[in-house]
Amino acid sequence: ESGQLTYALQNIKWANDYFIRCHPEDEVYYYQVGNGSTDHAWWGPAELVALHMERPSYCVTADNPGSAVCAETAASLAICSILFEGIDDEYSALCLEHAISLYSFAENTKSDAGYTMAAGFYDSWSGFYDELAWAGAWLYLATEDETYLTNAKTYYSQAGQDYDWAMCWDDVHIGAALMLARITEDATYTEAVEKHLDYWTTGTSEGERITYTPQGLAWLDSWGSLRYATTTAYVAAVYSEWEGCPSDKSQIYWNFAVSQADYALGDTGFSYQIGFGSSYPQNP
Repeated sequence: ESGQLTYALQNIKWANDYFIRCHPEDEVYYYQVGNGSTDHAWWGPAELVALHMERPSYCVTADNPGSAVCAETAASLAICSILFEGIDDEYSALCLEHAISLYSFAENTKSDAGYTMAAGFYDSWSGFYDELAWAGAWLYLATEDETYLTNAKTYYSQAGQDYDWAMCWDDVHIGAALMLARITEDATYTEAVEKHLDYWTTGTSEGERITYTPQGLAWLDSWGSLRYATTTAYVAAVYSEWEGCPSDKSQIYWNFAVSQADYALGDTGFSYQIGFGSSYPQNP
């Protein structure tokens, strides 16, 4: 309706094209380009970074695996496969082929022993079971193979179950819970999602609630506070629109999603989206 579908699909394809190139063969996945310490020591535009330092690449293999990063990539490729079905069937099939291979690699190894060069920057603090559950749910939707759904349920039960954090680059168990709730309608998953969203909105039954800033940002952490708020807003929006969301909660979750998007885009007088609105950061 907004006329942005073509651009959204282009952005999604751009990222997944990169993931496909990073996966040249089964059980080999290039998860990082650049040395984190070297990169952080130099401040300048991304377009010039290769002129100022070496850009080494690092991969995981069967002998040195990385289940979390491979499973998360498999999820992205499975989603991309679903999105492009009927639009570009050849590309959809290619994405699914890589998704299945990467998921198999992640599941067969169940280890992050080779995922070492991200240490100190993007450690897999949550482990890999949340990613295996997340990828399994999406591969089930992409293939209708019940094995993926069974695996997703099993791996979800082995993942961390904290409700007072947010879906992010490391921890995707809430996303897996949301997908499994929609697929199965099982209370195990609906209750997990709702406790998480209650924590971010009105508070849990135990009286726990996230901190709110004076102007309405749900504030989780000093590193990327808007990232957490807007990603949780997305989870809240998706869940609130699902017919299985309780009627007394759907409007609460939806209003929360809108409030966090509005905060980010400048309803308080300052927009955090560069170029959007009349007042935003001039020297990002």
